[in-house]
Amino acid sequence: MNNPSRSSISIRALISRFLRLALAYSVAVAIFFSFFSAAQAKTKQTIIVGGDYNYPPYSFIDKNNVPKGFDVDLIKAVAKKIDVNLKFVFTPWAEALNNLKSGKIDLLLAVLYTEDRTRFFEFTIPYNTDYYSIFSGGKSGIHTVKDLQGKKVIMLKGDASIENFIKPLGLLKNITYAISYPEAFELLLSDQHDYILAPFAIASHTLKEMEEQEGKSLDIVSTGETLLPSLYRLAVKKGNTELLTNLNDGLDALKLEHEIEAIHQKWIEDRSTTWQSTEVIKYAMMGLIPIGLLVIFSLLWSWSLKKQVTKKSESLRAAVKKAEMANIAKSRFLANMNHEIRTPLNVISGFSQALMTDGEKRPLGEEVSKIAQNIHTAGDLLSDIIANILEISKIETEKVKVHLEEFNLKKIVQAVYGLNKVRALNQGVIFNYGYDAEIPEFIRSDRDKLQRILSILIGNAIKFTPNGKSIWLKLKKADGFFVLQLEDQGIGIAKEELSRIFEPFAQVDDSLSKKYGGTGLGLAIAKAYIEALHGTITLQDQKPQGSVFVVKLPLKHHRANSE
Repeated sequence: MNNPSRSSISIRALISRFLRLALAYSVAVAIFFSFFSAAQAKTKQTIIVGGDYNYPPYSFIDKNNVPKGFDVDLIKAVAKKIDVNLKFVFTPWAEALNNLKSGKIDLLLAVLYTEDRTRFFEFTIPYNTDYYSIFSGGKSGIHTVKDLQGKKVIMLKGDASIENFIKPLGLLKNITYAISYPEAFELLLSDQHDYILAPFAIASHTLKEMEEQEGKSLDIVSTGETLLPSLYRLAVKKGNTELLTNLNDGLDALKLEHEIEAIHQKWIEDRSTTWQSTEVIKYAMMGLIPIGLLVIFSLLWSWSLKKQVTKKSESLRAAVKKAEMANIAKSRFLANMNHEIRTPLNVISGFSQALMTDGEKRPLGEEVSKIAQNIHTAGDLLSDIIANILEISKIETEKVKVHLEEFNLKKIVQAVYGLNKVRALNQGVIFNYGYDAEIPEFIRSDRDKLQRILSILIGNAIKFTPNGKSIWLKLKKADGFFVLQLEDQGIGIAKEELSRIFEPFAQVDDSLSKKYGGTGLGLAIAKAYIEALHGTITLQDQKPQGSVFVVKLPLKHHRANSE
């Protein structure tokens, strides 16, 4: 007969053993998943983010040495979208710019576009707008831009407005540089300087914090005049197209989900100052007119010289040579004027874009909105015209130089495709893309010229393709070459015009230039670059509407005729 007490003890022992095993199993599972999650986190790419250490409310280091601000929250939201880890390195602004140039950081927060910076950086789409204002002592006597001549200005070292505002207005002589806005305001309070030019939100935030620390109101005021729009972007080192594309995708996603607006409301107070629309339009038109006249004069001059060279006979060889030298001088002049022309044009484009953005919050009236849109459109068109004229002038003046390097072809093509996809969608054009897997991952060629060739051909296809139609970009391998084929359902090109389509200033029909704009230089530039890369471009016959451009380029470019 069984002993009941022994039986109950045995059952309790079994239950106890089972519970111990279950507990051990749970701990083992928890440890496994902990290690698995840690290992998974380590596989994520870590991006080093640079920014200004004292630029509130956009970026700053708080008392606990933690990065904070609008841009910090923004890049964290982008990082979630593109699934990467972040490491922050905040320094004085001038040092942050140098860190991106040298590759010590992968991207930089809150960067303003300037022509000079495009030599080193590439920029994302804008994600925030602020406006520069004048901050001065209450007794300075500064009330408007007209009062700035001869006055002493304090600027943040590396600030883009030095190129976009201070230099064009001839105010370079009296600059004192500060490494942060708190330091700038301290200098202003010392009565040795007259004013600070700074983004309104940043300067107002800094001034408010200083007044709270002092426990009193400081004798510093803003003139209330809106001078210069600041379109903030993320910047990456030139050539880092993969990161640039990912960042743009992340920003697009945040905009669609209105997350940027929510982050903005958390950190930044909207400025109550009203735009003086007529003044902005007046300044923009004053800038557009002389630049437009300069471009028209240059075009007429070039056309006149070309006509003279064509008509001169052998007996006038000396005169022809003189005209050619003048043409070269003209081209060199235009190339040297690149920065001086683009700087005011960027200001005009920024003003008009900011005016349109402001109109979304506070209606400006149908007439003013239409004028602002026309200015912005004209500015973009003029910028493209200037860029093409400068480029063709350089091609005509000197031999095209090829800079060879090994790079991932597919990533370059995908980056250009991504940048043009939105433009196509906005025009109602369906953009299709195909890539042959047999093409080697890396090729040896000129990265920048290949990007320019792609941009010209794709831009033309989008421009001349009507709403609802399609374009196709296809790449394939062919005997040591890769073939780029671009097919569109656009307006097509008549057979009798095929022979001159690649000539500079060629438009197949005068009515097209009136309808679509452009100078007829794009295909000439593309052809020059393709030939410099030892390639060919042809235009195949197509049905009544549409065109097929075929570009053939070597996978391995040789060193001859390059540097």
